[in-house]
Amino acid sequence: MASNVSPPASPHPYPPSLYLAREVMAYPPAYFLRLSSWDERLHGMVSRQIFALGTTPAQYIVSIGEQGFYIAEELIERIEAEVKDAEKLLEELLYPFVSPLIRRHLERFRGRGHQGSTPVTAAQEEAIQRELHDFDRRRLHYLMYGAIDQSRLYQLPAKVARRVVGMSRDQREQYIVEQERASLAEDEIRNYLFAVFHLSRFFEQSYARQAPQMLESDEVDSFFIQELCALADNTSFWQGMVRDANLPEYLQRYLCLWVDYDYGGNPLLAEHIRRFMNDHRTFSFPETAQKISSEEYQEIFGTSLKELKEMSNRQLTRLYRLQAMRLHPDTGGDHEIFVRLTEAYKILLAGKKHR
Repeated sequence: MASNVSPPASPHPYPPSLYLAREVMAYPPAYFLRLSSWDERLHGMVSRQIFALGTTPAQYIVSIGEQGFYIAEELIERIEAEVKDAEKLLEELLYPFVSPLIRRHLERFRGRGHQGSTPVTAAQEEAIQRELHDFDRRRLHYLMYGAIDQSRLYQLPAKVARRVVGMSRDQREQYIVEQERASLAEDEIRNYLFAVFHLSRFFEQSYARQAPQMLESDEVDSFFIQELCALADNTSFWQGMVRDANLPEYLQRYLCLWVDYDYGGNPLLAEHIRRFMNDHRTFSFPETAQKISSEEYQEIFGTSLKELKEMSNRQLTRLYRLQAMRLHPDTGGDHEIFVRLTEAYKILLAGKKHR
């Protein structure tokens, strides 16, 4: 959503950068044109709003049949006072709101003459080290690798990290929000938040970096709120962004996502189970729910199948975590029963989703 800028070597300021922003806690969202510019006093980029597009930015796009479009003159004139090449920048930023028929016609012409990615310069490497907060790194790392375990955080490719260099805090947050919307499936949102807020460091269990759904949920919730508030109070992180005393809307969004979504499938846990299966060839997962009897549910969970079905998702997940901590091989549990527990939990949870 941001115009591409190649950051100059420090200490020279960055040129102004026009970007499209949208409210993240409103529906339908309102859109704005904002400008990141260098502030000599702060020695960093600050953001300010220069035009409110409303909830329908398409009102500033004028179609030429089904062949093309141009930006309304009133908007160009307003933006020209702030940045160079306003018309070209606006065409790029508002392109997602162009009629699908026109975009279909223009797609074959877009990208012609593109030269590909340029090498990362020494100045950009320095800027990455200077400007990126670890919270930014963790988010970019997960969005690229999908890894809850971020022990290789500082191996994030510089070509990925430089995309957010030279941005104000608000512009960077807008960029990352769009990447999250494009990349994250609903069943990995909780894993993502667990990883980017680095919650694994509060737990000694060996599986904390791989299977956070096995941790005590109340403890995880408490640490999440603690880290969310700590980030909200970090004035250097929010430098250059206008905000009031309330929780920033970007953190409000994370809080809502944490409440609304539970853990989805865990690829590392699945890999652990797969390796176990390969080492024990006589074992196989049940093909259908009928392969697990009522008696086995009672034995695995310590409660009847009827009671399990009547539980809420949260109650069932809490019971699963308690049993998983008891049965996990790393805590002295039985491999086979642990695997059966996980499969039974998935079957029960899937049944609840389809009621």
